[in-house]
Amino acid sequence: MGLFNQFPWSNYDRLNLDYLIKRTNEFWQALLDFRSKVTATAEAGEEASVTVTENGEDSWNFDFVLPRGTAGPQGIQGPPGPSGNDFTIKGLVPDVTNLPADPTVGDAYAVGTSTSNSIYLWNGTTWQDVGPLMGPQGPQGPQGPQGPQGVKGDAGETGPQGPQGPEGPQGPAGQITDMRYGEMHFGTGNQGIEAGESLTISLDYTELPNFTNVIGFLGYSLFPIASTKGLIVHRIYLGTNLASIRIYNSTQNAITLSMNESFVRVSYY
Repeated sequence: MGLFNQFPWSNYDRLNLDYLIKRTNEFWQALLDFRSKVTATAEAGEEASVTVTENGEDSWNFDFVLPRGTAGPQGIQGPPGPSGNDFTIKGLVPDVTNLPADPTVGDAYAVGTSTSNSIYLWNGTTWQDVGPLMGPQGPQGPQGPQGPQGVKGDAGETGPQGPQGPEGPQGPAGQITDMRYGEMHFGTGNQGIEAGESLTISLDYTELPNFTNVIGFLGYSLFPIASTKGLIVHRIYLGTNLASIRIYNSTQNAITLSMNESFVRVSYY
């Protein structure tokens, strides 16, 4: 028999009790639902709080805020793990498809390039990518001290001659401070000069005063034939113990000169 049938309950009492039990069950079920759905967590040390909001007739929302617990003590250190297996890098291949088909456990290959690669290790079943062995590039170190000076190298080969440079400006005129004057005599008899030709006569410049250091001639006059029309004295050339004078016939006719007792008056230095 049911619980209600053991007592003399009236129908009205039974209805009130059923309603009370039903509402009580709904309340506790609501508490369980809100506890698992709307509870928030506050920082450690803050107070717990609950906010109740009516959500219609005989219905409420419960918003719980619970503080975070303080951190517990650090646990004891666990036992060391098993030792890792050694491996040997056998070489560098450009791609995983180039890895050998019959490796042994512990074989490893770098896959990629010499500057960017990843290590593949054979674990007995498959090739395992264990990542690059090289870490990221570190910052640049400070500049080292200057080393000692090296030994002097051998001289290089002579280069080709460069092009001739432009002509420089004309220098100032030189100054002659030891100007001297003198005469050189000669007599060769009559001399003919054809039209347009020259006559060269040798002169002994040892007649000149202080002739041992004659360097050159500046001016000269030929006597007594200097007045002959059409004659041009080119210049006097200085040789070894002898000077030479060249006389040019600029006319269209041959000229005969009388060279007896003739002389050249010169200025020299």
